[in-house]
Amino acid sequence: DQNNIHHVIDAVLRFSRVLCVELVAYVPNLALSARSLDATERAVDAIVFRRCYAVLFPFFTRLTQKQDLSLCAAYDNSTIAQKKVSHSAFDEARRGLLSAADTKPPLAKLELITTALRHLARAGGEEDVDADILLPLAVDCIRAAHISNLNAHLAYIEAFCHSRDFLGAQGYAV
Repeated sequence: DQNNIHHVIDAVLRFSRVLCVELVAYVPNLALSARSLDATERAVDAIVFRRCYAVLFPFFTRLTQKQDLSLCAAYDNSTIAQKKVSHSAFDEARRGLLSAADTKPPLAKLELITTALRHLARAGGEEDVDADILLPLAVDCIRAAHISNLNAHLAYIEAFCHSRDFLGAQGYAV
C-alpha cells in the first residue's frame, strides 16, 4: 500500500538520523568537521540500509512492477547507439549498473549509477557529452544490463537519499 510505504520511509529515515545523532553524542570527534559528519552519516545509513534492505526493497518492487515489466519487454529490442563507442567503457558502465542493482545502501547505488554514466560519457568518445549522445548510450547500457527491476531501484534511491545527494552529477544521473 502506497500510504504504508511513506510511513515506513519516514520511520527508517528518522531511525537513521537518530542513530547518527546518538553516535555523534557518544563520540563527538565524529562531528569535528562537515566532512567527518557526512562520513559518519553515510556509514550509519549504510549499516541501517544493509539491515533493512530485505524488508524495504520488496515494497518498491511491488510499487513499480508495471513499469519494470514494460522495461523488461523493451530489453528485447536491438541496440542502436553502441556502434561508435568504446566497448570497454560501455562494458564498465554495464557492470556498474549491475553492481548498483546488487548494492543495498541507496547512496552507494546512486554513486554507482553516476559512475556508470561517467563511463558511458567516456565511451561516447567526446570530452563534453550532452544528453543527445548520453541518453541513447544509457538506454543501450540498461538493455545490455537486463536489470529486471530498475524502476524499483530508482524509486528506492529517490526515497532514501537526501535532497543534497541529487545535486550535480548525481542528480543528472537519476
